[in-house]
Amino acid sequence: MIALTEKSLLEDILPNKRRAHAFYKLGVRTIGDALTYYPFRVTRPVSRETLKTVKIGNVCAVLVTIDSVQQIQMNSRQGYRIIVLVHDADDPRTSASLVFFTRKRNYVSWLMKKIIRGHTAVICGEPTIYNGTLQFAHPSVDMVTETQTADMLLSKIMKPRPVYHATARFSSETIHETILNIIKIIRASENIETIERIIPTILPPQCQKYFTHKIDALQGIHDPQTVDQFYKGLNELRFEEALVSQVSLLLIRQRSQKQQAYSCPQHSSTEPSLYNQFLTHLPFTLTQGQQNVIATIAHDLEGPAPMRRLLQGDVGSGKTVIAFLTMLQVVQNGYQAALIAPTQVLAEQHYDTLTQQLKTILGDQAPDIILLTGALRLHDHREALARIASGKPCFIIATHAAFSRNFTAPQLALVVIDEQHRFGVEQRNTLEEKSLHALHLLIMTATPIPRTAAMTLFGDLDISELTELPAGRQPITTTVIPETNNQLMARMFLHCRNRLQANERIYIVCPAIHTNDDETTTTDTNIESGTDLRNDTTVNAHGVEVLTSQAPLHSVDEMYHRLSALPQFNGIQLAHLTGQDDAATKTRVMQDFANGITPVLVATTVVEVGVNVPEASCIIIFNADRFGLSQLHQLRGRVGRGRTRGWTFLVSNAEPDSLAAQRLDVLVHTTCGVDIAEADIIMRGIGDVLGTAQAGGKTSLKLLRVITDKDMIKYARSCAQQLLTEDPQLHHYPQLMGSALDFMLGNEKFLTRS
Repeated sequence: MIALTEKSLLEDILPNKRRAHAFYKLGVRTIGDALTYYPFRVTRPVSRETLKTVKIGNVCAVLVTIDSVQQIQMNSRQGYRIIVLVHDADDPRTSASLVFFTRKRNYVSWLMKKIIRGHTAVICGEPTIYNGTLQFAHPSVDMVTETQTADMLLSKIMKPRPVYHATARFSSETIHETILNIIKIIRASENIETIERIIPTILPPQCQKYFTHKIDALQGIHDPQTVDQFYKGLNELRFEEALVSQVSLLLIRQRSQKQQAYSCPQHSSTEPSLYNQFLTHLPFTLTQGQQNVIATIAHDLEGPAPMRRLLQGDVGSGKTVIAFLTMLQVVQNGYQAALIAPTQVLAEQHYDTLTQQLKTILGDQAPDIILLTGALRLHDHREALARIASGKPCFIIATHAAFSRNFTAPQLALVVIDEQHRFGVEQRNTLEEKSLHALHLLIMTATPIPRTAAMTLFGDLDISELTELPAGRQPITTTVIPETNNQLMARMFLHCRNRLQANERIYIVCPAIHTNDDETTTTDTNIESGTDLRNDTTVNAHGVEVLTSQAPLHSVDEMYHRLSALPQFNGIQLAHLTGQDDAATKTRVMQDFANGITPVLVATTVVEVGVNVPEASCIIIFNADRFGLSQLHQLRGRVGRGRTRGWTFLVSNAEPDSLAAQRLDVLVHTTCGVDIAEADIIMRGIGDVLGTAQAGGKTSLKLLRVITDKDMIKYARSCAQQLLTEDPQLHHYPQLMGSALDFMLGNEKFLTRS
């Protein structure tokens, strides 16, 4: 027999090659893959009962004999009903019926062949009373055979059973059986050294309060004798993931600290410094939190190692002025600084704001400011690239155009990423190749990340938080408006009309740009990654996504014409804006909106980030139940930025008590970005922030939960720091180092800073 390792292919050890092929379709190729194909839940053990002793509503297992099997085609709706009459195997006088409903003819054929009249079976399900008769709806049915005796089937059902994500042709039961056979093969040697070679335990001795041998933890998950044993094994392997991820992130941090960056002292040779002039003449007072963050960043930039900092603050907390001051500190030292914005509108707004402030405060001493976007005319685009390539100290305000091959900035010392969640991490890493030295990096997000999540996902970054809002920010009232409630809809539009008469502005946001003739919708490219706006789906008890709503999406075109015809907007000029509009149109529309020429703006989520119109007091978001919580929170931040309070109306088709309705209820009851982010993560999934997908349920961490496992993450972080302090290269822990390298190899390109 070949020497097994966790990298051994399943086809080399499984006699049934079809099962190996079925595993391959699930992305499982090796022994290690199979053992870490974890169940997503475990069944509670059930008691054995007779048909006479069952308790209505309590799941139980009963040994029965099949009396008859009948297939009935339903007339009132499509599909079939299969009725199976049974009696208790030990008491023929007690009987019950089993009922199954399905639309699939194949399922009917399979069930009719499986359940054989006169044979004995073990059923497991929840008993109910229907028309005075004891009934089980969709119970599990296992037929007693020579190889599967009644005692064997009952003992299997009466203990906890792991449940795996499966397919129609590869059931959870078959997956479970196959993984148990693999564990049996590994344990066959009964030699712990051999087992450790196949499934190595990577935890150092000081961390082995969780488990001594990994194979024991794996068996606890895949073959639990009790529910507690299952969760104990789950907890043990979660800690292993926490430790490996923290070691990996700290190793990356070590590597970055060895790189050479441009040193940028706060006070340059220019006296008085441009930095101090700008800071002194700001037209507003910085909050204490802003001052603290600015001082910390200034200290980071003075050192030879590259700054790696995540700045998170709620919508309107004043991150932009911190970015400008950080860039000015770099530019006054003779280097280049780039701010990368996610949209054309935001880039132009940053450019206009910075130009105005620098010219007003510094006059002729103001450094050069270069706008680089994909919408520039060819001549202007080439000129901007040439000025940047010259290496002259300057501010660079750019969109995705900064990631192009033609972009070269030899004196680039700092990159500020505005709204990091809108960029692919691999894109950000391409900027490292644009400069002669390692870059200082400031990542900003207005979608606050809970601290333990940030510790896990951005553990190689220093984290700064802005927890207070600048003076002048107004309270915002959020209300959910059911679209079917005509009275509430009318009151909402009347309220907006009153605000317009007070010379205020109204945003109206739709998820789609236009509705085509075939009634399909076209969504804007600025829609949040991972948000499926065409299908509102949920997951049923079998792990299958089912369509729960097919309500059409409102589009900008449709809403623009509908609102123009409403009496509440009679005499009011409306404008519309989408991500497909050209740069000149976007600029003109936003200027007219800000100036009050067109005080109502119907738009897609192109206005989500950074757009600042102080006169805007109301925002109406149609199909609000189709957006992520963090995105809705961003949109809500467009109002309440001036002297008047703000109102957010979430127009929804969500059913009461549905998950979508619960999500919107979070926004009604809190304006705290961290609380909203936690709720979004719990309800929608953390997303594969370490991997390629940055939203949704997929994650590189198979078991670790960045919110609920916060204490474990903190402990793993301290363990990782202690291990690397004592042994920076982990020479004494080769298995842990190997796992960390594997983790980094799979995620390195996509880590926030690699």
